[in-house]
Amino acid sequence: MHDFKKYEIYYPADIAGGDAAYPVVIYSNGTGVMASKYPAVLKHLASWGFIVMATEEENSWNGFSSEMCLRFIMKMNETEKIEGWEINPFYRHVDLENIGVSGHSQGGVGVFNAVTENKNGGMIKAIFSASPTNLELAHGLEWDYDPSLISVPIFLVSGTGDGDEKLVVSGTQLREIYDSIPETVTKIMARRTGADHGDMLTFADGYMTAWFMWQLQGDNYAAKAFSENDAEILSNALYQDQKISLPTLEEK
Repeated sequence: MHDFKKYEIYYPADIAGGDAAYPVVIYSNGTGVMASKYPAVLKHLASWGFIVMATEEENSWNGFSSEMCLRFIMKMNETEKIEGWEINPFYRHVDLENIGVSGHSQGGVGVFNAVTENKNGGMIKAIFSASPTNLELAHGLEWDYDPSLISVPIFLVSGTGDGDEKLVVSGTQLREIYDSIPETVTKIMARRTGADHGDMLTFADGYMTAWFMWQLQGDNYAAKAFSENDAEILSNALYQDQKISLPTLEEK
């Protein structure tokens, strides 16, 4: 069952004022945490030049809500006039070459399946997964996902608090997910010290923003958080168990 009562969409105020096309980040909800419960996160990301989309979907694990967001924004990009709208601000202002998906908890599973299980998954360029349900628990809940199928850059985070460590995704389990992702893929993981499971929806917001600025906007300054020999995230005392693999950069 899917609960598409509405889409929440945040975007730069001047989107219709020029010729620019804006990258998109789609959010995959955690269990019981629909988009209307975290508008500050969505607004913050939009303020950095993204079209940000989410839904009231309660079952995000399979990636279908992300797929529907993608289909909707594709339609808005090609439709000039929409009944009931004075103007369609998205018409020809969507950068369909730069689509990302972010998710927390159940939604952290959803970002994997958004890429690997849906018709338009190949359009997704990068993903961010916060405290994804561990592989064993996800299987028990019939939320199966396969990290070995991922072929786009991915950033994994979790907390060290009991909610993650003792239930949702321990450090060992996050590393299992990370190790399952092919070595040919740009991948990063880090654990926020002292943060509990619910905290990870917001506590890694700065890194998530920098990640998508790098991956979807080509921002070289944001990339320094991850891609230099002295990557900022490696020395951040708020995080531990950091792992970075950048094969595409190493090949260059």
